[in-house]
Amino acid sequence: MTEETFVGNRIVINEFNQVLNTRSIFAIRDVASYISKENPKGFPMLATVEQQYGKQLPNNSINLIKEKALQSFAYKDKGTMATTDRRKPVVNLTNW
Repeated sequence: MTEETFVGNRIVINEFNQVLNTRSIFAIRDVASYISKENPKGFPMLATVEQQYGKQLPNNSINLIKEKALQSFAYKDKGTMATTDRRKPVVNLTNW
């Protein structure tokens, strides 16, 4: 892998979760970063992103084996939830 394959400590992937300049190597979760015009810093390292990656990747693996078209990843931001203190939740509902 070359240096342009990494951003910080994350592996740069394309819209199909393939490591750049490879065909059959996929990366997801916190080790991967998909850089695009809409997300110049990549997607956030959140469970909701990982869950959506996890639903798409098996389909692309099968499509690659069957030599079918791969599906590009499209993250749907449903918001973020956290707690700052006991019984004090913080919610950011971006698409409501």
